[in-house]
Amino acid sequence: MQLRKLIGGMVVGFGLCWGISLRPGWAGDAAMALQEAHQAQAAMDILMEEMAVARADFRRLQMEAEVLVYENRILDERLDVQEKKRKQRKAVGGDTLRFTRHVEWVMGELAERMGLRMDFLPPFRMESRIERLDAFRSMLVNAEKSTEERFYAALDLLEAELNVGIFPDVVSGSMEQEGEVVRGSLLHLGAAGLFFLSPDERRAARWCADKKTFLMLDRSEARLVSQAFAMVERRMPAEVVLLPVMSEVP
Repeated sequence: MQLRKLIGGMVVGFGLCWGISLRPGWAGDAAMALQEAHQAQAAMDILMEEMAVARADFRRLQMEAEVLVYENRILDERLDVQEKKRKQRKAVGGDTLRFTRHVEWVMGELAERMGLRMDFLPPFRMESRIERLDAFRSMLVNAEKSTEERFYAALDLLEAELNVGIFPDVVSGSMEQEGEVVRGSLLHLGAAGLFFLSPDERRAARWCADKKTFLMLDRSEARLVSQAFAMVERRMPAEVVLLPVMSEVP
């Protein structure tokens, strides 16, 4: 820019000096011509600056256009992926419905068979177990519950049921003998057996699933049951004890 000004000034000055020097009054004309040359140069500078700004704006718009082209291409690709997923979901929609119906049927069968199984199990903590089963049955017919919620409830029910009797447990309990309610303790060995022991340890009984009642044990078996109670309650060291358990574990 400065070089243009210098060259322009030299050209104008040389022309003025050459032309004006050939006629009278050349000094005043030279001053006026020099002023006009400066004005023209200033206008040229403004034009050049405006052109530089315009070129910068053009480059910026070009870059924005390239960005928009890239974004449009990415959006098109994403739309294609979503459309493929939509078609896939539509294709497997029927299979999902059939699977959901099968799961619902399985959970209904689970509730039914668990209820039948409890009829043959020793009545240990039976009230809370029946409450859990009834709550699950209510969930199966609750239209506000989803299949996923019912499925997780079924898993919780199974876990709670399996945890009953994993380890030997002794709780307070009672049994009926000839119409009399006898208080004592219950030893639970899971599905294998449930034993009753009176506080004086003279009477012992085991649960009979077939008759759904306690059967009294003889003195030798009562001593073994008493030892089992003592070991579970950690009143004596653990050792092998042969107890009369159920013949079949459901």
